[in-house]
Amino acid sequence: MSANLGGVRRPVNAVGDRPVHHLWTTLWKGVDDRPCVVDHMWRKGVEPVLSAEPEDTPATGPHDGPQDGPRDWRSDRIGAALRGENPTVLARVPAGFAVIGDVQWLPGYCVLLTDDPAVERLSDLAPTARADYLDSVARLAAAVERACAAADPGFRRVNIEILGNTDPYLHAHVWPRYGWEPVDLVGHPVWLYPRTHWSDPAHALDARHDPLRAAITAELIETGRR
Repeated sequence: MSANLGGVRRPVNAVGDRPVHHLWTTLWKGVDDRPCVVDHMWRKGVEPVLSAEPEDTPATGPHDGPQDGPRDWRSDRIGAALRGENPTVLARVPAGFAVIGDVQWLPGYCVLLTDDPAVERLSDLAPTARADYLDSVARLAAAVERACAAADPGFRRVNIEILGNTDPYLHAHVWPRYGWEPVDLVGHPVWLYPRTHWSDPAHALDARHDPLRAAITAELIETGRR
C-alpha cells in the first residue's frame, strides 16, 4: 500500500488500490504514526480502509490454513487490520472491521472482526461497545444481502453466526445462502459443507470476486450515511 500522508487529499479505493470504488478522504498520521482515514463517512460510522493487495498464494479459510511465516497477516488478522495490512478488510466500522472471507464458495461471505484481539465474547464488551458491534454486524449483513441479491437472482438470505470455537477472538460470520446450493445442504448450516472447501484453490478469494467485493463495500458505506 502506498499513500501520501500528511493531510494530502487523494482518491482512495475503499477495497484496496484497485480502481473499483473511489472516495475522497483526508489521510494523516495518527497515534503511533499509523495512517488514519478521516472524512464524513468515518464520522457517520464507516471508515474506508486502505489495504495491501491480496497475496499471490491462495488463501485458505478465515480460521485455519498454512501460514507463510510469523509475519503473515493470517496469523494476526486483527493486528494486521489495525496496521492497515490485512488485504481482506472492506471497511472500518464501529467496534470492528468488516472483512471479506478468504474463501468464497458462497459468494459474498464476510466476517465482522472485533477491533480488540483481547475480546473473546460479546460479554467482554461494555454495553455501548456491545451495541456498536451488533449494529455493525447488522449493517454488514444488510450490505451483503443487497449486494448479493443484485448480483445473483438465486440469493435467498444471509445466515449470521457468532461461534469462536477455533479462533477465540470475537467475530461474526455473515454467510449468503443461495437457491442453487446442493439440495442436501441448502437447508442446513454451512459448516456441513466438506472441510476441503476451506483449502480448495477453486474457492479462494481472488480477482473474480472484485465486483461483488466492491458492491458490498459500497452498500456498507451507504449504510453509514443513514
